[in-house]
Amino acid sequence: MRSIRIGSGAGYAGDRLEPSLELIEKGNLDYISYECLAERTIAIGQQAKLKDPSKGYNGLLEHRMEKAARLLRETDASMAEVARRVGYESQSKFTAAFKDQYGCLPTMYRKTS
Repeated sequence: MRSIRIGSGAGYAGDRLEPSLELIEKGNLDYISYECLAERTIAIGQQAKLKDPSKGYNGLLEHRMEKAARLLRETDASMAEVARRVGYESQSKFTAAFKDQYGCLPTMYRKTS
């Protein structure tokens, strides 16, 4: 029987990301799950969006897209792999988010970077 390693955490917007990122990068996990305190997270996200609508509700999105751009510039990883590495199960949702952030498709970004 094969072992499966599952990581878990809980928090809300404003919590430090470093412990979660370290768990993801070094935890040798198969799956990771987080419980979020939705009401507080949504309220904080709404306040952030009101301050700067271009950044949306989640500051983590900017971090994820910067990592995706770096992977596109510095690796030959497939789009599906880049999407997976920045937390997207769906390549099409990753592509849409990347286009919203950078104004072009990830494939075009890779060709011109």
